[in-house]
Amino acid sequence: MSLKKGVILIIVEGGSEAVSFQDFLKKIEREKNVSFHLVEGDITTLENITPKTIESAIKEQLIKFDETNTDKLKIDDLVQIVHLVDTDGTYIDKSNIFEEKNIPFIEYDEEKIITKDKTKTEGRLERKALILNQLSKYNHIKGTYKRKKYNLHYSIYYFSRNLDHVLHNSTKNGLKLSEKMNLAYKFRRRFNGNIDNFIDYMNSEDFIAPGDYEETWNFIKIEKNSLKRYSNFHLYINESIEK
Repeated sequence: MSLKKGVILIIVEGGSEAVSFQDFLKKIEREKNVSFHLVEGDITTLENITPKTIESAIKEQLIKFDETNTDKLKIDDLVQIVHLVDTDGTYIDKSNIFEEKNIPFIEYDEEKIITKDKTKTEGRLERKALILNQLSKYNHIKGTYKRKKYNLHYSIYYFSRNLDHVLHNSTKNGLKLSEKMNLAYKFRRRFNGNIDNFIDYMNSEDFIAPGDYEETWNFIKIEKNSLKRYSNFHLYINESIEK
C-alpha cells in the first residue's frame, strides 16, 4: 500500500496503548507523523452504537481529533486511520459465559467469562461482535468536513483478550488504570528505544495470529481464540517497515 506523506491517526481506548507504542511507531514511520487519539472507553461496546452507526462514530472521532489535538493538526493532514481494540472474549459461545452475582468485576480466563449479569454481558459481546465484523471489512472512511472531502485508508487490529494480556502476558482481572499505566511504562523501558527488539517482540510466535489481515480476523472468531493470547497488530508494524 502506497500512501502520501502525512499524519497517521491511531485510535486507541486509553493512555496505556499510547505510552506503549508511540515512541516505537514514530520511529518506524519516520517520514510520517504518528498522532494518537484517545477514545474515552471502547466505542465498539457503547450501547448507542450499532453496525449501522459505527462509521459515523469513527467520523465523530475524526472531528474530535480535528478540534482538540494540541499540535493544531486537521483532518486534511490525515492519510490513514489505524484502530486498536481489545477482543474481550467477544466471539466465544454463550455457554462459556457464567454468572456469579457477588464478584467485584468481570473475570476472564482462556476458557470462560464470569460476570455479575450474564444477559447484559452476552448482549454487549454480541453487539461488539457485529460491530467488529463490520469494521474489519472497511478499507476506507470517506466523508466531508467543513466542505472538504476526505478518503482515509482504515484498518483495525486487535489484542486478545486485551492489551495487557498480549504485551505482558498478564492474566490479572480488574486491573486499575494505575496498574495498566505502570505496565505500559515498563514495556517502553524494556525496549528503551530499541526498535529492532520491539519489532521482534511484536512478531513473537507466542501471540501472533496466523495469516493475512482477513485470515487473522477469521481466526480470532474460532472457538475461544478471542479469550486467548493473540494479536494481529504485527501486520501493521511489518507493513510500515516495508513501505
